[in-house]
Amino acid sequence: MKLLLCIGALLIIFAHGFAAVTDLRTGSPRATGVWMLTGAVIAAAGIVLCLLGNPADWIVCLTGFACIAASAIRNGMTGETFHLRHHLIRILLFLLITAGVWFL
Repeated sequence: MKLLLCIGALLIIFAHGFAAVTDLRTGSPRATGVWMLTGAVIAAAGIVLCLLGNPADWIVCLTGFACIAASAIRNGMTGETFHLRHHLIRILLFLLITAGVWFL
């Protein structure tokens, strides 16, 4: 169960990291891309700590996910439309993953 959670979390983290790298490679990179990439790296480190059994893994994951969520919200607010439901689902997913890392 722990391995399945970590693989799923890494896939989600990879998707956000890929989005950040894509944003940074465009002609006009934004600070939100840097924050999202930083959050993805931190969250991935938290998942690795989870696999190693480190008790601080959930704190590292939560920090990384907070960076990703904050940058995604900021990115959405600077766009034409802001989809609150989309961001709430992302935050809920991140909290569920963090809870899973904490309890497993």
